[in-house]
Amino acid sequence: MSFAVLMFCTLFAAAETTSRIDLATAASRNEVAVKAVASGLSSDNLRCTITNKTNKRLHVRVAPGLHFVSSDKEVQDLFTYQEMLVMLAPGASNTIKLSGFCMERSDSAPGGGETYVLKGHAGLGLHPLGDSLQKYPRIASGYGQMFVWSVTDRVTLEDITVAPEMLAGGTNIMHYVSKLTGLTPGRVTVSPNAKPTVRTFSRSTIFSYHSPVSQTASLKVYDEKGREFSVLFKDRQLLPGVVRYTVN
Repeated sequence: MSFAVLMFCTLFAAAETTSRIDLATAASRNEVAVKAVASGLSSDNLRCTITNKTNKRLHVRVAPGLHFVSSDKEVQDLFTYQEMLVMLAPGASNTIKLSGFCMERSDSAPGGGETYVLKGHAGLGLHPLGDSLQKYPRIASGYGQMFVWSVTDRVTLEDITVAPEMLAGGTNIMHYVSKLTGLTPGRVTVSPNAKPTVRTFSRSTIFSYHSPVSQTASLKVYDEKGREFSVLFKDRQLLPGVVRYTVN
């Protein structure tokens, strides 16, 4: 009985008038209202509510490569890369979660509750980058922020390691961003499958920390058994933004 009811509802819905449209286009035509709120720097950090303002059903495509502008000029805009399809009945709303990469490195990071406005498809050559990151989400999660900042703020393209099946994709993204920005491309190598062996080494390394707010922090090094090995600094006041450290 439940199967028959489900079939009837599906056929009835299909019979209604449905309009397929891109989210940015629908917003520019005032066919939908878009309300976006950030939740910090974690994944899925942009909660986006889409409301159908028409008297017809809408099949809305949320395309990769959208630009969301912060309501606070001191806070970074966000660039999203996921693709989603949202069905909306007349007057209905649906809330989705997107992952947004920051777009102005020198500005503050978005905190929880920061409101955003959809500007449309991102410029600066970012829209094609969004398509590529959507195709390779593991590359996006590991290196997406670097690629976006390389385009918007000319951040150095660092070396990356990827799974064997993503070597071509990672190489294509690296070369695209390099050609777009004029920056020297980083190396793209296949990450080893075997767990690396413990070995003694000496080197200099640089890492970045993105502090969303002003806070007190300590930087310590631990050995393989979890014991404190060295304290590089303790209880230092950090300002909001990106801090780069060189460790010898």
